[in-house]
Amino acid sequence: MEFSVLRSDFIEYLSKIVNLAKEYKGPKQMLRNLLLDLDEERLKMVSSNEESEMIISVPSNLISVTSTGSVAVPAASIFDICKFDLSKLNKGAEDRIYFSLDESSNRMTIKRINNSYEVNCFNSSLYPNRIQVSTKDGFDITEGELLDMLNSTTYAMGVEDNRVFLNGMNVRVDGKNIEFLSSDAHRLSYYKYMLLDAEDDAKEEKSKASAIIARNGIMSLKKLISGSSNTVSVSFGKSYAQFDTEKFSFVTKLIDGTCLDPVNCFPDEKSFLASMKIDREMLIAAVRSITVICHSSEFSKILMNFEDDKITLSSTNVNHEHASVTVPVENFNGNPSKITINHKYLLDVLECVPCKYINFSYSKVSALLTPVESSNFCEEKFLIMLVKM
Repeated sequence: MEFSVLRSDFIEYLSKIVNLAKEYKGPKQMLRNLLLDLDEERLKMVSSNEESEMIISVPSNLISVTSTGSVAVPAASIFDICKFDLSKLNKGAEDRIYFSLDESSNRMTIKRINNSYEVNCFNSSLYPNRIQVSTKDGFDITEGELLDMLNSTTYAMGVEDNRVFLNGMNVRVDGKNIEFLSSDAHRLSYYKYMLLDAEDDAKEEKSKASAIIARNGIMSLKKLISGSSNTVSVSFGKSYAQFDTEKFSFVTKLIDGTCLDPVNCFPDEKSFLASMKIDREMLIAAVRSITVICHSSEFSKILMNFEDDKITLSSTNVNHEHASVTVPVENFNGNPSKITINHKYLLDVLECVPCKYINFSYSKVSALLTPVESSNFCEEKFLIMLVKM
């Protein structure tokens, strides 16, 4: 096995895949390695941590191949060797990396400009069996659309909650729509994307599916995708979900449980005490301006006093220091009242919704935020449980 590749090209692919193996802390020592499989068409790199598996292919036009083969290499070592730009050691020199495997000793020589390294490798046959997704129920979506859905919902996923179904992303596909829903029981985020035009019944509907994708898998997926128009094919098996593009394939574990039903997650509109329209950026600035006096999570709540044409936000810390600010509102519908809300949860929602205005409604137990301007192809809802006054 012998090949060379420009460092700038190689590190782009390597940096996306290496963390699964580098951060693996389990008992299978082999999973701290990357599997490299080289043929005349591409260099395929495989990384796994038992819960997820990632495959990235470096295309042949970026690689100069002398001989093919496969080997397992230490992920941390190969990344540390390749991550630094050494072109300054010899100005004008091409920073190309040369890999050469001695199969008799299972040692790989890596050369760069004036540097040479040797690392111990392992026979590729020792690498654990690959994860297989048995069924192909799912949908197609662009990377940009998928990234928008994840950016709007991942913040609300639970972390190591005993209710395991909260520790991931609830995904439902009903033929024409994709629904992403996440919750940690204190806040809930919902994003619905229309796959097909509602009026276009001539198009073939996609298959129906529902699954809960584990948190770690979702966070790894976010690092892989970009805002491009490249297609991502998403498919679900019994225990795993698979995401395929031209550049990578990513398989991640599903949580065994029943998906949350959005219909049962949001309060009836009749329970709202008031609703209004607010300038999102103005509200963000207001919340940040009064929470500078909050020095601990114990005092992360703010009081919101609603009147006919304004909200007065106020906060007090352990030293009884106080701050307040007033924000104008539009279309106020309801009676003047007060609520207490966690300012961190409120900022999480406001900062992930790219719109000018939001609709803000509240009941005795929760606040509902929705963007005023939304695409014809998506629907977003954000729910925050209120704090007792």
